[in-house]
Amino acid sequence: MAPENPPNLSSPLKPLKLEIDLGCADDAVVGGIGAYIGNWAADVSQGADPQLVERLERISQAFGQYPELDQPAREDLCRRTIKALELYRRRFRVPDSPARLKPSDSVRFMRGVGPRRAEALADLGIQTVGDLLRHYPTRHQDRRESPPIATLEHRQSATLLVTVTGPGEIKGFRRRGRALVPATDGETPLTLVWFNQPYRARQFDPGTRLFVTGQVMIHKGEFSLHVGETESIPEGEDAAAVAELGRITPVYPLAAGIKQRLLRGLIRGALEACDPLPASAVPDALAQERGLTALPDAIRQIHFPDTDEDRSAARARIAYEELFALQAALARRRAAADRVASSPPIDVAALADEFCASLPFEPTSAQRRVIDDIAGDLGSPVPASRLVHGDVGSGKTVCAAFALLAAARSGAQAAMMAPTELLAEQHYETISGLLEPFDVSCRLLTGALGSSARKYAHRQIERAEDSVIIGTQALFQEAVQFKNLAVAVIDEQHRFGVRQRARLSAKGLAPNVFLMSATPIPRTLALTAYGDFDVSVLDEMPPGRTPVPRSRGAMRRKRCCRQWPAVSFRAARRMWSVP
Repeated sequence: MAPENPPNLSSPLKPLKLEIDLGCADDAVVGGIGAYIGNWAADVSQGADPQLVERLERISQAFGQYPELDQPAREDLCRRTIKALELYRRRFRVPDSPARLKPSDSVRFMRGVGPRRAEALADLGIQTVGDLLRHYPTRHQDRRESPPIATLEHRQSATLLVTVTGPGEIKGFRRRGRALVPATDGETPLTLVWFNQPYRARQFDPGTRLFVTGQVMIHKGEFSLHVGETESIPEGEDAAAVAELGRITPVYPLAAGIKQRLLRGLIRGALEACDPLPASAVPDALAQERGLTALPDAIRQIHFPDTDEDRSAARARIAYEELFALQAALARRRAAADRVASSPPIDVAALADEFCASLPFEPTSAQRRVIDDIAGDLGSPVPASRLVHGDVGSGKTVCAAFALLAAARSGAQAAMMAPTELLAEQHYETISGLLEPFDVSCRLLTGALGSSARKYAHRQIERAEDSVIIGTQALFQEAVQFKNLAVAVIDEQHRFGVRQRARLSAKGLAPNVFLMSATPIPRTLALTAYGDFDVSVLDEMPPGRTPVPRSRGAMRRKRCCRQWPAVSFRAARRMWSVP
């Protein structure tokens, strides 16, 4: 006779079998199979009969020693445990209760996911149940109703439920042919058209039901649909088709071996079995203040929304969740950086005025404001992290020159990295001229230097004979050793990777880092993407700046290519005789 409240004895079976498949390497469950079995046994023991409780205690004690066992002993323990649990279920006729999943559990624990399917899901970045729930749809199809074909208009986008009525045919040649398949919604005939997919003509048998999405074309009263997406309904699944037709259906990114219907089924099963759903990073008080949907409800509604309003609210909540997590991570990184001991503060209170007075031009108010920001950073015991962005010609190089000068005046070294040798040479010439009144030694370091010149430059940098070094990626090579790097300036920072910027910063003891970019970045986006950086904006151009003139040849080429878009650029040059 089965117990009144049968315990869930099916949950550990699949993890134990997975552990055996993985060679008993203790990798089947995050945290180890021993801790998993111990927690499960403690939960199941509450309210169970004494005989089962005694057996669960023995199992828990055995798995407590699991990490110390060798591979044969581990496999023997897993197999004996599986056999004991199945024996108890048969003896007391304990029915299978739905296995509860956690976000950290592997997708291999889910029904219908074997080794091959798990590998296909891994190609989508899905390894755990939480990853599956966070695999959000890129868009949704409104299948709440299939409009009659006769009511559709020319070039209207629509999702239809149709039935194939006959064999298809191919028009055209080879892979560039069009597949034409006749279909109907029960009243009006329709031709389904696939471009460059001739195999579609032989894919569907008459009577096959399809969900098709595309653009409706009407020619001489006949309807055709240029199909963009296709989903067939297997025979005997009319109920499922009606269910899909009556709701807003998600469309997910896919990988080889994974189809939409399969992924929808897995996600639906994960929503039902996962307890609890992934935790929220947003505090409850803040979520209520912002009027956000609860995260569990948002996860359900982003996958299978009931209404358009529910979908919009879920999307807003998940977007807020992701941005909040990003900002929290950036804040933690900034707080960790603030606790790091940096180079000694640099006293530049009077240097800013002296530097601006030495310039051969009057700096703009925006340049002076950014220079004051940099001076405040350098005088702080906390290492600077500042993004300076402004349009081309707004004076970012002048601000960078002041930061380099401040480090040199303090007896330390400064480096400026540019993405190309040409730009590095231009910066070297400009900054050398700006720092000439201050008798600062500058050096250019690029990959174009010969072997002997490069070795000599490395010795000079290591001995701190040169205070300001301007170069390319050659600056963060292993052979380059700075004696006391206090300031690192990175121009066109988007041209470098995160690790490349970090390698340059690692050349000193928490140096002050300044990034420069000519890419226009709205303030909100800058604070979002660079939350761990202070942001300074050069929003004023120096007087006398004029737009870069365009040559008449370029204008004539543009007119020609706009007038005849199919004409190649070389043909356009010959036609117009552009030199």
